[in-house]
Amino acid sequence: MGRFKYISQAVNSRVRFILDKNSQIKFSDSETQQLFKKLNHAKLQQQYLQARQAPTKANLEVYLQDISDNLASDDDLKEYELSRVLDTYLKYILSYIFDFFNTSGKTEEEKHLIDLDKILKKHLNKIITFYIDSLEDKLSKINLN
Repeated sequence: MGRFKYISQAVNSRVRFILDKNSQIKFSDSETQQLFKKLNHAKLQQQYLQARQAPTKANLEVYLQDISDNLASDDDLKEYELSRVLDTYLKYILSYIFDFFNTSGKTEEEKHLIDLDKILKKHLNKIITFYIDSLEDKLSKINLN
């Protein structure tokens, strides 16, 4: 509290009392339930991603829009930080993907689409898996207490 030397002892004591009264050393039941809800949402996102089929040239835009809509829907963006992370990632990466496929003179486009699917799923899955592992680690520590 060195920066706040000018605060009177009475105010300091009152603030400390309020903080001590309202703080906890563990998550509340509602906070724990919220973590489980986030974990379940992340696992559903992972299942969705694994079930996706590789795109064809005819449906590349639909494929990418569908992934974006499902992994980062407007409702999920409001509630789940994982969706916000995935949305940010997709906003950055999709412009490069579209630029690549809009470049003329490419050969083996179908092979590129299959490779794209593998790489995109791999990187999205790494993000989701990291998030799931982090939540599971936190929840295991909560359950130990």
